[in-house]
Amino acid sequence: MPNYYFKEIWTPLKWVQIRFFRDDDNRVWVKFGSKRRKLLHKGDLPNPDKVQQASDSYYS
Repeated sequence: MPNYYFKEIWTPLKWVQIRFFRDDDNRVWVKFGSKRRKLLHKGDLPNPDKVQQASDSYYS
């Protein structure tokens, strides 16, 4: 399992045991109560292939 460094994002939801964290890759994780953290929005990560294709089509 990979190691991540987390920084907590403060929101009022913390008062009801819902916490948000940002990892060292700038992804957002959520934690409900004492359960483990889960990655939020897996689809938000940029795909390097799509980024390369988009930049190639822009310059041609």
